[in-house]
Amino acid sequence: MLHRPVAALVRAYGAPASVATRDDGQHVVFGDASASVAAIVDDDANVHAVDLAFPAGTTYALDLDGKTHTLTFGKTTSDAARDELAADAETEGATFRVFRRGADSDLVLVFDPKTATLAHVIVGDRATMLRLGYVPDPTPVQSRFPFSAPVLKHTGVPDGSGAQATVVRLDLDR
Repeated sequence: MLHRPVAALVRAYGAPASVATRDDGQHVVFGDASASVAAIVDDDANVHAVDLAFPAGTTYALDLDGKTHTLTFGKTTSDAARDELAADAETEGATFRVFRRGADSDLVLVFDPKTATLAHVIVGDRATMLRLGYVPDPTPVQSRFPFSAPVLKHTGVPDGSGAQATVVRLDLDR
């Protein structure tokens, strides 16, 4: 469903339950109180990420690096997911683990902070995952260096004209 119009999800799941605009995109939510499929779409209504949340006990099969892994919502713990997918994990946070699906696509497993069991599965492009806060900024951290702004100095020439006058002098100290 990634990079397709949200209309494809409407055909598959019916009318959305809610739509919300946030800083990280428009969230179009399909589902009910027990399960939801939230599509994060751009201004042109193209899907860039899908957030899946299902009731406890629902199994979810995912294909990662040519292997099929089965996880269970509300049962698979963060440690069990780490053990199952350890070779494939790219990054992790306190309540999530990120796995690269391809050159421009990621899979995120989000765990409940209290029980550490699987709560959400998010699939999307890397740029959207960056905006959602799951993928670290790819720019390297650069060390800061002291910088002193240039100081504008004036000469003491009364009228500021003639061959002897310096209009502006820039001193840079290294």
